[in-house]
Amino acid sequence: MKKRTHAVRADLCFLGILVLLFVGEAFLAADYGNRIFNTIILCFVILLFMFTYFSNIRTGLILDTVYVFGLLAYTISQSLQKGIEVGPNVYFWLLWPVIMNTAITGYVWHNKSLDKENESMRNRLEHFVTIDEDTQMNNLLAYERDARVYMHISERYHMELVLILWKLRLQPQLERVAGNKNMPEIAGLISDAMKKSLRSEDLVYLVEKEPYVWGVLLFTNPDAADVVCQRVEKEVGGLNLQKYTQQKSLALEMVSAIVSYSGDEKTPLAFLDEARKVLNTAAEGKREKPDRRIRKKKEDKQKEITVNSAEGDDFDMDISDNDDWDI
Repeated sequence: MKKRTHAVRADLCFLGILVLLFVGEAFLAADYGNRIFNTIILCFVILLFMFTYFSNIRTGLILDTVYVFGLLAYTISQSLQKGIEVGPNVYFWLLWPVIMNTAITGYVWHNKSLDKENESMRNRLEHFVTIDEDTQMNNLLAYERDARVYMHISERYHMELVLILWKLRLQPQLERVAGNKNMPEIAGLISDAMKKSLRSEDLVYLVEKEPYVWGVLLFTNPDAADVVCQRVEKEVGGLNLQKYTQQKSLALEMVSAIVSYSGDEKTPLAFLDEARKVLNTAAEGKREKPDRRIRKKKEDKQKEITVNSAEGDDFDMDISDNDDWDI
């Protein structure tokens, strides 16, 4: 409602400016005899309008005050010294510029208010957008939303949860060869290659863009996750980037990190930070084995879990590390 009010008032101010411009043009045409005086005053008034438009309300008010007192002082001095009668044109130049400046100030102020509200709305919208604009991938916000669910399921049903992160080993060099403008498209190709190596229900998240870092949440153990890493890295390494790099033999190399959810991480971002540390360590040298930080409260491999159904009935579920969670 407030945004609409600012828009309507800005339109009314703009309409007032147009009307005042028409009135000013009509007056200049009618008062042709004082054209020299009117032209000189008009030049000062135009400068006054320009300063008001590109500054702020306070500056506009100060300039209006200086202009009015300056013109009054000049008119009174001419009247007293030379006995010149004060004509209608003097009253016009005392009132018209002030009214015009008021309309310009109102137009500028309401437009700035609209810009602030639009910026605020964009910021709020970005907070709820879960798709990255450049790569059309699930972003960090989508990861936070989904990770809370994954972590809750892992805690409640004692299921192993791992977070896998990947990033390009030589992204700065690739940017120099392919160009920064092509990197979002290349990142999209890498994401598509990852999806081919995963199950259809597994989601790939772009958790960072500088540099690009991809993540996947899986209910599995680190050994199976390591197989996923190898499959993904093989698929990505086979991408043909000749269109972007003009080099036939360029192969992408990924750095990966596998971190098991231990239950100590209270938030999805804390879980992600743990994985980032492992990824940064892996980026310094070739990763040989996955991280094997397992849940501290992990019980026997074979568990019997009682789950309350939606109807209030109980049923038993057997979960084994070697059951249907293999990738």
